[in-house]
Amino acid sequence: MKKSMVFGLLLASSFMLNAHCGGCSTDSKKVSSVIQSHAKKEMTLADLNLSKSQLKKHKKISDDYSKAIKKIRAKYEKQFVKILDKDQQQMYEKKESTSCLICTEN
Repeated sequence: MKKSMVFGLLLASSFMLNAHCGGCSTDSKKVSSVIQSHAKKEMTLADLNLSKSQLKKHKKISDDYSKAIKKIRAKYEKQFVKILDKDQQQMYEKKESTSCLICTEN
């Protein structure tokens, strides 16, 4: 049970290492390389055999990183929308509501 919980934490944290995973790419070769990239990071993180203390610190670092990325995305969004006309804004908002679930955080 503990091992599966640690593995789950490592798996979740490895996905937080990238601001954009590339999972929404339409190029199957690109998607394949992204999946391989994620697998390499998972193995590397898992192979480190981090202690509970290290895992806790890693989680804090990952959470801080995620918050920083959200702020950057919000700033980008705010600035980008300002340069669009009304029709472009509507198109953009519609596209954003159906964007990739892999690289969009709630």
